[in-house]
Amino acid sequence: MTYFLLIIILSLIVFANSLHHTEPSYKKSDNNRLISSLTYYIIIFLIAAVLGLRGNMDEYSKFYILIPKLSDFISNFSIYGENDRFGDIVDTASIIAYEKGFFFTFIISLLKSMNLTSQSILIFFSSTSVLIHGYYFQKFTPYAFIALLFYVSHEITVKEWISIRQALVSALILPSIYLIVNRKKFQFYLLWILGVLIQYINILSIFLIFLNKRYSTKLILTIFVVALFIHFSDLLKLMILNDFVINRLPDFIEKYLIDEVHGKKISIFHLKLFQQILVISFIMLNHERFNQLSSELKYFNILFNTYVLGTILMIIFSNYSIFSLRFNGHFYAVEPILISYLIWYLRPKLFILIIVILFCLSLSYFNYVYLERVSPYQFLIQINSLFLIK
Repeated sequence: MTYFLLIIILSLIVFANSLHHTEPSYKKSDNNRLISSLTYYIIIFLIAAVLGLRGNMDEYSKFYILIPKLSDFISNFSIYGENDRFGDIVDTASIIAYEKGFFFTFIISLLKSMNLTSQSILIFFSSTSVLIHGYYFQKFTPYAFIALLFYVSHEITVKEWISIRQALVSALILPSIYLIVNRKKFQFYLLWILGVLIQYINILSIFLIFLNKRYSTKLILTIFVVALFIHFSDLLKLMILNDFVINRLPDFIEKYLIDEVHGKKISIFHLKLFQQILVISFIMLNHERFNQLSSELKYFNILFNTYVLGTILMIIFSNYSIFSLRFNGHFYAVEPILISYLIWYLRPKLFILIIVILFCLSLSYFNYVYLERVSPYQFLIQINSLFLIK
């Protein structure tokens, strides 16, 4: 309940700050702009600090114990053998590198070499992810406060609070979009490689290079029809669960496919999927406004297409919940920005502003109070308890 009360306070700040945006003759003075930006970044840094300094007894804290300092990690690194999965020659740190990502393991090893505690893992991954979101919200939308409110109401509860690797590589979607739109291809590919070496799901980010254009409504609808056909026909399942394919997949992916929890099917009426389809439909139905956003907003096309891609992947891989949710989750770092565009999209702006804020509060209540996705806050990792992790 404490988290929800804090978000109510944040929503009041967001409302007060966004109110002047709804005025027909809106013109922000330099003084107001400075105060607004200062308030925004103070909130961003506070959220980043809260997540980075929390206690966390999960597998990432355990990795800090298992992974050696950088010199030992590099000198003892082994390439896995051909027998079974890794072979007997591979040490624990090398296995973690292959399973979790080489750059991820390198970062932990480097932090350990600097004699930092395991708290530095959370500070590096969770706090950096929050800062990336905050910085690019301001670049992509004039309603950065609205995007921030939506972000802390939902996305942050299933990423930065839970899965710090996925949180960071998902956040990297935003600078990747910025680099693609501004034709900085070398920096994009470099960032893409680093993201893949943190978590392999970032391989999907390569599709971003095809999304910086306006696609016709007819093509988007056709792709959705194909995705729905794959969903109802179980075509993907038939393609994957044959001996030729499944025997060539890594063991951990094979286990996901046959696992009762991770391998279960997601309904086409899944709440998150339904919400995303609703947002996409809402944006596309008003052709005049859709065309206006597409032509006037520099980042709109790639943001919208990225959101569509995540939704389509969620439908196609709906036979396997872990892939469906993670593939979609990787791309919906753009969702708070698109939600903020609704204020730009509709009239009257004040009414829409209130509706969006109430929607964010409903989401936050659902995530923080009803589902209790975030455990009660604990300040700092308890070093004495760290070695009790199994």
